[in-house]
Amino acid sequence: MNYKESVAYLFDVPKFSTKTSLAHTEKLLKYMDTENEDRKIIHVAGTNGKGSVCSYLNEILTKNGFKTGMFTSPHLVKPNERIKIYGDDISDEEFLESFEAVYEAVMKLSEDGFESPTFFEYMFAMAMYVFKKKNVDYIILETGLGGRLDQTNVVKKPVVTVITEVGFDHMQYLGDTLEEIAGEKAGIIKPGVPVVFWGDRKECRKVIEKKAILSSAPFYMLTSSMISVGKIKNKCIDFSLHYSYYESSAISVKSAALYQTANASLAYLAAMLLPDRLKFDGHFESVWEGRMEEVMPDVYVDGAHNEDGIEAFLKTAASFGGEKSLLFSAVDDKRHSDMIKKLCESEIFSKYYITKLDNPRAASVDELAYEFESNTDKPVCKIESPSECFKRALRERKTSETLFCAGSLYLVGEIKDIADRMEN
Repeated sequence: MNYKESVAYLFDVPKFSTKTSLAHTEKLLKYMDTENEDRKIIHVAGTNGKGSVCSYLNEILTKNGFKTGMFTSPHLVKPNERIKIYGDDISDEEFLESFEAVYEAVMKLSEDGFESPTFFEYMFAMAMYVFKKKNVDYIILETGLGGRLDQTNVVKKPVVTVITEVGFDHMQYLGDTLEEIAGEKAGIIKPGVPVVFWGDRKECRKVIEKKAILSSAPFYMLTSSMISVGKIKNKCIDFSLHYSYYESSAISVKSAALYQTANASLAYLAAMLLPDRLKFDGHFESVWEGRMEEVMPDVYVDGAHNEDGIEAFLKTAASFGGEKSLLFSAVDDKRHSDMIKKLCESEIFSKYYITKLDNPRAASVDELAYEFESNTDKPVCKIESPSECFKRALRERKTSETLFCAGSLYLVGEIKDIADRMEN
């Protein structure tokens, strides 16, 4: 196969499946000799903010001279984005090589009845192959779904685990209550391994603390009360982290998103718990794509795709001056009616543009538009094609108006691709 054929093959593999188990993944990695048990591994779970935490950890480690491998999901434009070395996407050639290595192993194992891996399992095995070949010092792993049964949870002894904000998402897989969902996320906690977690929600905090105590894992909790935001200027946020263990630290993030102060704080504390002595000047320069990212002048995309994500998105959007409009879409298996209600109740936006994702899970444009029209008296424009919808929003935008695009990471990927083609 060539690169395009390998990508097409992977996209035909189901992203979610109940057929594979951790034992299935362990068998595949063991057969390929890519368990990477001799690497220092950081394992990150949670509902929102995982990718940003991984990116910030990667920045701290690379600034200290360590060679890093990072596995995250989902991708926005190309699947190569899921596997990074030193924070850079692997090349098409490296992607193809790693795919062929996994494919060959799967074909040989299938002779003994080994079931085909899921899409995520394929990508994870590819990542572990690349990390072994590149001989990285640290591996940063983001869970795909949950934690306890996530394929990345085959890691036996990470050096630190991180659990970001826990909220309602993937409830069909993780449970109907925050306690149940937190229990699944806390499944990455390992005996004796320190865990850093976001503890604003009491229900989640209790579950994570209990799991940590039962595992004899030192735990370090951060909350919003420990963060004091100072100056916000030129898409940068200066803030202070007040934590008794490390007293007070001055930190800055290169982002317009207020929620990144929490993610940067989690990464900072996790980094301070690593076995290597690290130096950090408090300035995060990395920008995680799709998180309040400016893709064109005064056009921002944000990966908010659940209720908590929307609330965090709204806090940042409200801090922008001038008139604001919103382009929205969502997948059908998300609680988009609750998301839309929050967006309309905020009364931040003067107009809404609704479109349909180019995805089999996409919610219909008519259904989404109806939900907006039922919750607001502001203009609602529905256009099936994301490209045409985006162009319409740009044409109608006033000089001082900011256009935001949110509701799904799939939408972020599509808008980024459209914007890139328009500018080139």
